[in-house]
Amino acid sequence: MRGTQVFAEFVGEAGRRIFILAHHPNHLSGRCVLVCPPFAEEMNKSRRMLTELAQYLAQKDIGLVIPDLYGTGDSEGDFADASIDQWLDDIACTEKWIEGKGWRVDSVLGIRLGCLLALRYLAAKDMPKRRVIFWQPALDGARALDQFLRLRVAASLMADKKETVASLKAEISAEKKLEISGYTISELLVKGMETLKLDIVGSNGISELHWIEVLRDLDTMLPLPVQNTIKKITPMVDVKLEQVLGEPFWMSTDVTVNRDLIDKTATLLLGPQ
Repeated sequence: MRGTQVFAEFVGEAGRRIFILAHHPNHLSGRCVLVCPPFAEEMNKSRRMLTELAQYLAQKDIGLVIPDLYGTGDSEGDFADASIDQWLDDIACTEKWIEGKGWRVDSVLGIRLGCLLALRYLAAKDMPKRRVIFWQPALDGARALDQFLRLRVAASLMADKKETVASLKAEISAEKKLEISGYTISELLVKGMETLKLDIVGSNGISELHWIEVLRDLDTMLPLPVQNTIKKITPMVDVKLEQVLGEPFWMSTDVTVNRDLIDKTATLLLGPQ
C-alpha cells in the first residue's frame, strides 16, 4: 500500500483565513483535484464521502483538496458575512496554495451549489482547461436559495406560523439578514446566489464535463429542467451524463455514503488528463 498524508492549514489574510484539508500521496507533486463545496448543511452531509474518495485517490497518486469557504466549517469569519465573491476568492486562494505545494490542478469536483461556483471560477479568460465533475448540480442559485428558505417555512408550520418563501425574502430585504436552520444568511449572499446560473456556462476552463445524477430508481426519467439544462449547455461544452443509484446524501437525516458515486468518480478522475 502506498503511503499517503493528510495535511491541514489555514491560509489567507488574518481574519479572513480559510481552512484547507488536503489528502495526497507522500510525494508533494503530481495531479490534484480541487473541490468546490456545497452550500450550508449540505457540506456536512458530504464530508464523509469526500474523505473516502480522497483516501482512495491518494493511494493512486492523486491528491484531493477541500477548502472550507469563508464563514463555513473551520474557516474564520461568520456565515452572515459570506458572499459569492468572497467564496470565489477562496477557491482561487486554494488553487494558489495547491500550486505552491508543487501539485497541478487538472480536475475540479463541484457538489450541488459548488458546481455553480466552479463554473463561475472556471469561466475566467485565461483559465487552463480542466476535467470537471458535478455531483447532483444545482441548476441555479435562485432555486437553491428557495430550497434553503423552505427549511424555515417548514419549521414555521410546526410553530403554527405563516411564513412563505416570498415573506422571508422580504424580511431579508428589510433586515439585511435572516437566520435559517442555524445559518444567518445576508442580503449580500442572497443577491450573489441569485446571479449563479448553470445555463450560462462557458467552456473557457473546461475540457470535459461529467454530470452525475443520483437517482432512487435508475429507470426514472431525469427531471425536465435537468434535461433542458444539459441540452442547452451541450453546444458549449462536452457534457457526459452519468447516473448512479442512491439516496440524496446531501439532504438525508443521517450521514450516508454512496459507494457507487465514489467509485464512478474515482474511475473518471483516474483517467488520463
